[in-house]
Amino acid sequence: MRALVVLAGAVSATALLGAPAAEAASWGGQSGAPYQTCTDAKTYNRVTYYTCIQHSAGYGKVRVVVKVSTSARRSVKGSPYLRVPGRSHNVSAPSCSGTLASGAKKQCSTAWLNANRILQDGNAAVWVAGHRVADQVTRGMHLSAKKQENSAKYCGPATVQAALWTMKGSAPSQDTLANSSNLQTNRYGFTYPGRLDDALNRYKPGSVGKYHVYDYGSSGQSVELAFRQIHRSISAGQPVVYLVDPSKLPWSSNPTGTNVRHYILLYGFAARKTTSDTNLNGGLLVDHFAAWDPARGGVHNITVNQLIHASTASQYIDDDLVFAAK
Repeated sequence: MRALVVLAGAVSATALLGAPAAEAASWGGQSGAPYQTCTDAKTYNRVTYYTCIQHSAGYGKVRVVVKVSTSARRSVKGSPYLRVPGRSHNVSAPSCSGTLASGAKKQCSTAWLNANRILQDGNAAVWVAGHRVADQVTRGMHLSAKKQENSAKYCGPATVQAALWTMKGSAPSQDTLANSSNLQTNRYGFTYPGRLDDALNRYKPGSVGKYHVYDYGSSGQSVELAFRQIHRSISAGQPVVYLVDPSKLPWSSNPTGTNVRHYILLYGFAARKTTSDTNLNGGLLVDHFAAWDPARGGVHNITVNQLIHASTASQYIDDDLVFAAK
């Protein structure tokens, strides 16, 4: 059985500060955004609901949105919450409530806040006919990334560069990261996984924890522990580098399989809170991660099962490697 290897550091997850009093707001019409990562849609008492973290073009602005649709007349309340950590802890916390007609499609959203910090913390609570469903949690980052400059072999340097750029606003060039003193990509023609921790730790901000390797199995409780490691890393403001067979990614145009390794970056997620098996899952069940692929420089949403498939379904990957901070 293949092993799931996580590279992580001793960084505690970011805790939300005490939330301010909710501001009265109204349900409005639904709208999208250039980038968004959402929880799975769930239905309770004929009301379907989900929560998204949305970013404007260029990731300059961010908001959290609760979306609902009804198949019967129901009283519905939604309270999204967004905090952009920093000196002023910029916060928006509206609350929308009312009786919605059957067939309604509405949303309650925070204000658009400046996404000028590494991390954005979001939560959402929803009540249907007075019943509070499981709270939802979102995390986002101000992604800064550049498509790999060498299409044949620079996915490693590009992904490490994007992780560093996102964390600290600066990073060495991809050529510098690929040289013999860093990832040694130019020497070997590919990025050896064992070199990534050194490069990440050499250039990361001093205020964040080191990256370390944790080895997990690819099924059962080990998977829950591994993805707890990943969402905690993102919540701590440290993006995650994930090793895949690129043909197994859901956006691949070549599903027949490849004989290459490829790195992608995970930099956000949308999840639901749970009270079951919290020692394994950390109290969160992640529905979607926000992913950046250096091959084309595109952003995507990907589920836990899709990530597992991309890293375990290939005969060409010896280990399933994840580079994260605890």
